[in-house]
Amino acid sequence: MSKGNMECRLVNSMEEPCDSNSANPETNLDARIEQLIESRKERGLFRSMWPSYGVMFHGDNDVSVDSNANEACDKQPQFDEAEYADFASNDYLGLTRNPALQRSIAQRCLRAANQSHVRFGGSGGSRVLSGNSLDAEMLEKRIADFHKAKYALLFSSGFVANMAVLSCLPVDIILYDEQIHASSHDGMRLSRARHVMSFRHNDVAHLESLLFRFRNHEEATDKPPVILIVVEGMYSMQGDVAPLRRIMTSAEKFNAQVVVDEAHSAGIFGDHGQGFVVERRLETHPNLFCRVITFGKAFGSHGAAVVFNHQSGRDYIMNYARSFVFSTSPGIPWILGIDEIYKYMASADADVQRANLKVLSDYFDTVAAESKSLHWLPCASGGPIKSVELPGNHFVTAVANELRRSKFLVYAVRAPTVPAGSERMRLVIHSFNTAKEIRDLITQLEEVVNNVKKGQQLIDRYYSSIGNGHGAQRRAKL
Repeated sequence: MSKGNMECRLVNSMEEPCDSNSANPETNLDARIEQLIESRKERGLFRSMWPSYGVMFHGDNDVSVDSNANEACDKQPQFDEAEYADFASNDYLGLTRNPALQRSIAQRCLRAANQSHVRFGGSGGSRVLSGNSLDAEMLEKRIADFHKAKYALLFSSGFVANMAVLSCLPVDIILYDEQIHASSHDGMRLSRARHVMSFRHNDVAHLESLLFRFRNHEEATDKPPVILIVVEGMYSMQGDVAPLRRIMTSAEKFNAQVVVDEAHSAGIFGDHGQGFVVERRLETHPNLFCRVITFGKAFGSHGAAVVFNHQSGRDYIMNYARSFVFSTSPGIPWILGIDEIYKYMASADADVQRANLKVLSDYFDTVAAESKSLHWLPCASGGPIKSVELPGNHFVTAVANELRRSKFLVYAVRAPTVPAGSERMRLVIHSFNTAKEIRDLITQLEEVVNNVKKGQQLIDRYYSSIGNGHGAQRRAKL
């Protein structure tokens, strides 16, 4: 095959036009980028930051503010978070807005900054080069103890942690729940596993059938396959939890190891927020390889840690995970901040916040059950994530925009983040929400959904009346 044809095949794999004879690849790239952006906009999939503060960049350090910013929200160029009832952020316990905790973090960092022997601003390198510190190792010890593990390893984000673990483990087969996070998918794409396959969401029978199939398939070889199962504690799009005891039983039966992503369950499950694995008393299970604990949700910060029961697991990731080996270590301010957050997580006040979150989550379920016109996705976890199905990208986006105009901070979850036809509004309860906010949200949600549906029906009837296929085209867009 010629080089030109090979390039053309790669382009065609992206389902884009190909011209192997073009003499201006830079122009082609610019045109393709513009085409893909326009395509995403037309399909209602274009992502933008919200709120937008209207800063426009013109070069030469000339920065101006666009007066049309936040046009989708009452044309207000300024955003005052206090005006909105937050049902979108992952700040389950309100730690980002906890003044006492934020003061303790600031004071801790200020004390460290005044110590001349502390390299405060940054770490200076990867932890396997010059970026390690006593503070980092002490934090890892605190994290391991808190989550009832033996060892921990810090990462700059949960995304990076999942990629690190799943990309480098020396396994033959990976079986994963079909609803795991995008970061796990990216990690598995880099894996050298011979087989990577999903099982139906929370379907242990399907998982066991795959385990049985691969075990029998590999029986002819000299060595049994090394199998890894990947699940989450609580799933982010629906708020349901994994049937973890049954999964661990299956893993033990077929000699598989399990990785549990606790991004959304750490901080709110367990006696003091140690996570879903600890709540189910599975932290010492011999088939539990590791847990991924992220700090961007209930912990109110960013970053992550992977916790292990065996030093060999930590040592392997530290040596073979490229995103750990070749990443600069977090600086001292972040390390000290996470340390203060872990101190708070073990406090009586944090227990009160978790209890309040549970009460409000249960209250939401009670009120939502009264809303007969809305289709709530099943969730029996008692957790803070609630999802109402609103099929269609344009439809769910229109509902979200209307609710934001009514000062409810909500976001639409569109395809392909979730399968087409299951687009939804993902609503998050926090310990700082009120019963009134919850009831007002559900009342307003019902009203907005009905109004948007009526408007859509009027548009459909109009385009159907004029014929020529315009009605079908319009319905496809909506």
